[in-house]
Amino acid sequence: MTSPNNRPESGRTIIPAVRASNHWQDRAACKTADAEAIFFPVSTTPDTIQAAKEICYGCPVIEDCKSFALENRETHGVWGGMSEKELQAARRAPQKPRAVRIVEKQRAEWDAAVAEHGDDDKAIARMLRADVRTVERVRQLVGDTSTAVELRQDQMGAAA
Repeated sequence: MTSPNNRPESGRTIIPAVRASNHWQDRAACKTADAEAIFFPVSTTPDTIQAAKEICYGCPVIEDCKSFALENRETHGVWGGMSEKELQAARRAPQKPRAVRIVEKQRAEWDAAVAEHGDDDKAIARMLRADVRTVERVRQLVGDTSTAVELRQDQMGAAA
């Protein structure tokens, strides 16, 4: 039996998620009924890829989308203005450690998680979709200034 959350025409199951209304996916320009046909076409042609990218280029959350696709190793469709081949090439490029990326790009989310969960690293990790070791590293980066500067320089140097 098909539940109301299943979409038989696409073959994928949509699982409703409980999340804050300020989640980046809720603000995405592609959040329309016909977006699936554009962003996850049956056949990827230059025209369908370009149509999806044009929507991405006007999207307020294009960087969040791109980061999500790279971190979650999305292999199908257009994400953050990047085609499947472009995403694959970007994944091969060296990246900064996750803790440094959180400090640089998700600082507001980090601050909200700490405000809500305090010292509960497991709860913060769940909220940021990270592991507990990453949370510990972020605490080091945002905590003691001298340690944070040393860690940031070491980790950014390692990523180069």
